[in-house]
Amino acid sequence: MLITPRTYEGPGVREGWLTVERWAGDRRTTVLVRPDGYVAWAAEGADAAGIEEAVARYLG
Repeated sequence: MLITPRTYEGPGVREGWLTVERWAGDRRTTVLVRPDGYVAWAAEGADAAGIEEAVARYLG
């Protein structure tokens, strides 16, 4: 699961293996959460390229 402050439509989402949720408040942190609930990656104000790199690294 990817939790982000803004909409994200990367390849993982389109392929159906990455769920994206938006923060309810005004947080700027983007978080990639593994299926077991642990945080695999987090970044403050991440851009699409940073998200793509993290998804590729941690989810293949």
